[in-house]
Amino acid sequence: MQLVLASNNTVKTQEIASMFAEYQVDVINYRELLAEQVFPKETTTDLHQNAKTKALFIHRLLPDAYILADDSGLFLDAFPDQFGVTTSRDFKALGIKGTENENAYIAQLYDNPAINNSAHMTAIYVLVQPDGQVLESSGQSGIHMLNHQLGDYAAGLDRLLVTENGLTLAQMPIAQRVAYHHRGRAAKNLLKQLSF
Repeated sequence: MQLVLASNNTVKTQEIASMFAEYQVDVINYRELLAEQVFPKETTTDLHQNAKTKALFIHRLLPDAYILADDSGLFLDAFPDQFGVTTSRDFKALGIKGTENENAYIAQLYDNPAINNSAHMTAIYVLVQPDGQVLESSGQSGIHMLNHQLGDYAAGLDRLLVTENGLTLAQMPIAQRVAYHHRGRAAKNLLKQLSF
């Protein structure tokens, strides 16, 4: 089975494809089939709606394909008014570019050991099937955030976010990480709903 990802983000495409590959499902980006599109504006309050809007948008252009879309966010208990649904937009508004700079910014938020470091990432997938049926799934990862990076198996926030096994997501190879990663868990939950 092949899923077509409704995203203009190459790094996100690679990560999602790697998660689904662990379940023997192929994911390609819609740009392999169409010219790049401008997606409708996203909400600032609803991950589900953002993913659904992207999936339905590309489904109208590729009605015979299984169209997958994702939205995700970083949720920091000590900073409830930052990030969440608007994570990537908040980094952009702060003028922070690149994963290393994003990690440095988040790590410095936790330089004070008195700050509550509870945190998690949430991913939402929406899949529009050729018959128009819409499936949704979610996944969550992480229990707290570090003030320093650990692990070389992955990049970005995966190097700061510690899961319930005591390791950061980046300290685990993909075969192990998929079971703890928000996108990996959302993939597993979505695939349970599908019958091929």
